[in-house]
Amino acid sequence: WAHRNGCDVVTPCGGEPLIYPNIDLFMDLVEQYDMTTYFASNCTLPLSRFSERHLSRIKLITFHLTESLWHRRDYFDAFCSNIDYARSHGIDIIVRLNIYKVGMDFSPFFDLIEKYSLKKLNIALTIPSGMHDNVFVDPSVFSNHICDIRKVLNFCRARRISLSFAKP
Repeated sequence: WAHRNGCDVVTPCGGEPLIYPNIDLFMDLVEQYDMTTYFASNCTLPLSRFSERHLSRIKLITFHLTESLWHRRDYFDAFCSNIDYARSHGIDIIVRLNIYKVGMDFSPFFDLIEKYSLKKLNIALTIPSGMHDNVFVDPSVFSNHICDIRKVLNFCRARRISLSFAKP
């Protein structure tokens, strides 16, 4: 359906695509229909699991920066290896930082961004939402994050990093 209707980019979404049991089938179909893909991942599983032909179909990966990177050395090492691996295969990288509490310490995230000279950052406000119960969250709570957003904005401006926002 997507191919017939002119779509040339598809993405798996919802959850961690690197653990999808049928990710190889998905990539085979992307190749079969001459499409490309992008996805978001915590990138703690090796990208080397993909064949060269599959890697050529991945145009962008959004690497999620999470605090678990600093609590588990194996996650951190895999994450860093995947940055190098993606770059060596011409895959564009965006790093995503979820702002989920007021007054977060961004220094470890900023250090990693600088270490790898990453030039695209996406931030998301992931305030408590009761998402499993579909509970409405009043937009007024977003103002609580203004100082944190300014920290990220100033960091990006000073380093000429492209910044985008998601949610909301």
